[in-house]
Amino acid sequence: MDGDIKLQQYLLLGKTAKGRSMCELITKATAEPGLFAFGELLDLPNIQELQSGEYAAYKSLLELFCYGTWSDYQQCKANLPPLTPQHELKLKQLTIASLGSSQKVEMQPCSIACNSIQRRPLHMLPLRTFAPYSTVYCNLLVMALCWPHSATACHTAVSRCALGTEL
Repeated sequence: MDGDIKLQQYLLLGKTAKGRSMCELITKATAEPGLFAFGELLDLPNIQELQSGEYAAYKSLLELFCYGTWSDYQQCKANLPPLTPQHELKLKQLTIASLGSSQKVEMQPCSIACNSIQRRPLHMLPLRTFAPYSTVYCNLLVMALCWPHSATACHTAVSRCALGTEL
């Protein structure tokens, strides 16, 4: 199913969800395969109502997936709901997409990508869990890998939501 169709389904559900059901919707949407844009969901009035109170952490989780990175998560994970493995992979993919959009076409050492999402050396990462590969397969970015030099060149990356201060 296309990401836009998935998003529309969550937007429809989000118009009527409140409290705990909104938290479940946020958790499902942020883990949904193929869904990488969350700005419209964040703008829903029912989500804005979560700003304070017992469910504020879920709004923060959605904000993290809108414009945050893996390192942002590492800094504030004590204040967020726990992430599933699907959440972790998606947040790493979004981090790589952010990195790609800020450093297009330049040859960058693969270690930049690895250091931004994991603390293990490149040669120790299993390919199936290496977020830059899965990020390419999800069409979040187009990049070239140059293994002899352990470098990447990002040609195209999707845009992510921007904070109001970044506009």
